[in-house]
Amino acid sequence: MVDACSALLADGGWVVIGLLTLSVGLWSVVVLRFEHLHRDEPVLRRFLMEGAHVVRVDGDSSSRLDRLAKRASHRLRRYRRFLRALVAAAPLLGLFGTVDGMIETFASLHGPSWRWRPEETLAGGISRALLTTQLGLVIGVPGLLAARFLDRREMEVRRRLLEARASLGARTDAS
Repeated sequence: MVDACSALLADGGWVVIGLLTLSVGLWSVVVLRFEHLHRDEPVLRRFLMEGAHVVRVDGDSSSRLDRLAKRASHRLRRYRRFLRALVAAAPLLGLFGTVDGMIETFASLHGPSWRWRPEETLAGGISRALLTTQLGLVIGVPGLLAARFLDRREMEVRRRLLEARASLGARTDAS
């Protein structure tokens, strides 16, 4: 395993370090968002408690209930933009590695230069280009699937929040 990781780092160059760091960050944010959305009870419970208090104290207060629902809905979106940015960055960083590998390939065709290293050959440049592209996609595509799953979960919790808002609004209309 250690040999495979060191070979990956050696073959992919500095872009692989960035991709692996991005991968750790991406999956950390996925776990944070998953935990946040699957512990939706505190968000809903807090809204219901605050909403019941508003109804009890103010009576007809649909604007305050709307503000509370909007605040709770905003809490559900936590980490969403950051996760989407990381998912988008993975293939782009892989593409950056592709460009770096192709530059290395063309430099090796030109012959030795001030930047030339023995491992920089035609095959080495193409290998680096393909490896970083593949790694960017291997990180980005599952991240995209996880983000979609979490977005669906957010919509489900938001639907429950709107139902709770409607039930509190019905209580104010009935009073």
